[in-house]
Amino acid sequence: LLYEALFAALTTEDVHRAYAGIVPPNEASVRLHERFGFHHVGTYREVGRKFGRYWDVAWYEKDLTA
Repeated sequence: LLYEALFAALTTEDVHRAYAGIVPPNEASVRLHERFGFHHVGTYREVGRKFGRYWDVAWYEKDLTA
């Protein structure tokens, strides 16, 4: 529901792309974002830090003009 409200609100703004960072493995988050039209655009290696260690972050992009 939050993403539906966010994307509805963005239709009135001068924004043409949305981005999401996902720490893999997280298949549930990947499926959620793909369901909303996000596509994987790249992965930065060991840039996120959580629980005392570094994690990769996969970046997803959504075209808001389509």
